Amino acid sequence: MNRFIACLLLVVAPVTAQFQCPIGDDGFNTAGCCQPLTAPPNIPHFPTVTTDGTYGCLLDCALEAQFQTFATLGFQWINCDLAVISTTVSSPTPCGPSFSGPLVAKYSRTWLRPSVVGIQEQVWRFLVNGDMSYTLLSSCASQIPCPVPPEVAIGVPVHMVGHIDYICSPFGSPTGGAPSYRVEMSLSHLNGCISHAPYSTFPLVGPTAHTDRSYHFVAPSNFTFTPVPAPVGTGTEEAVRSSTLIWGTAAGGNVYNCHGEQEVTQWNISTLSQECFGCPSPAGALPAYAQQSLSGSVTCNGISSTFSTMPFAPAAPGGLLTLRLGHWTPTATSPTHAELCVHVGLMDYQDPCTQDGPFHVVTGVTTRFQMPGMLFGTPGTVPPPPQSAFLDLQNVKILPFYPTAPAIPSPGWGSLFVSTIVWNLNLP
Repeated sequence: MNRFIACLLLVVAPVTAQFQCPIGDDGFNTAGCCQPLTAPPNIPHFPTVTTDGTYGCLLDCALEAQFQTFATLGFQWINCDLAVISTTVSSPTPCGPSFSGPLVAKYSRTWLRPSVVGIQEQVWRFLVNGDMSYTLLSSCASQIPCPVPPEVAIGVPVHMVGHIDYICSPFGSPTGGAPSYRVEMSLSHLNGCISHAPYSTFPLVGPTAHTDRSYHFVAPSNFTFTPVPAPVGTGTEEAVRSSTLIWGTAAGGNVYNCHGEQEVTQWNISTLSQECFGCPSPAGALPAYAQQSLSGSVTCNGISSTFSTMPFAPAAPGGLLTLRLGHWTPTATSPTHAELCVHVGLMDYQDPCTQDGPFHVVTGVTTRFQMPGMLFGTPGTVPPPPQSAFLDLQNVKILPFYPTAPAIPSPGWGSLFVSTIVWNLNLP
């Protein structure tokens, strides 16, 4: 953990702890598009949170086994919109999954949504990734290949991607009380065709590559692993936001600065086909994946820029591979059905703020809610209409501290990374 923080630590910009909610918009739309932030964004310092969860192994895209789990998350700001979240997952099930590690957390955006007491809660979304260390018990020979990925036995870290939504309830619970935080989250170690592909940090072949399996932790535990509809349609919200990242400047340090967000003027996502993604794809298996394409445009100071996914055959002919992972069912604390999709793809985008690009490996999630959420919008303008689907993507910048790993191609994949661009996209 110390080595991780030492590599990641940039110019520290403390964020004042705030434990009242809602606290309002984050402030990224007040700085002026592409303008560096001159003050810390309006985001809380989140307390340590413990949650129950469910861990599932998917074999040929269908649920092979699932396990009851619990997770503890410890939050630490690094700078601006970047945090480290220490994560520990354990299971009361004998020989169940047990893993831990730091997550690199890129703040994405915030919105309001209905609560069980009829008062809006505020949500803050982070896109996360981390290399997890699993506990492999000698007394549990059946742990490999489920729930423990097989590369653990040869000392390769398990790289996970996903999201964490911190949710603040103004009254803590339906019966009242002080404001309290809880989380809705996902962590996925994707099929070895992606996680251990030849272009990855840790390319593998044979049984350790688990090309037929993927591994997923979701919280809270009221989750069902079953394919849900992939996001499709046209939207006009919300933003693209970028950061400057320079490793090892002449002054001997690292540079990381956040910029004001650009407005998304239109975007579209469509589905080309559905399949069980593999290498090769197994015949007759559950079509849990959607092959998709995504494109859109943003504007900053009257100048438009475009983004679009880039086909890379044969893995993703539309440029975006979407795992239609499952859904949460309503509970006493979460009153709405919510669906979850996990994305990985390749984006063509020349960032006008930093000139980063044009090619980016991207990953992220979509959540769709039966009860729409409310965006904050730009101060002084009419608030945007309610939105049901929240699609968030981040680009991949591999951290430069794997001296024993194979040469990491650009843009790279399969190990710890930071992000310099986030796409916030919505569908009504």
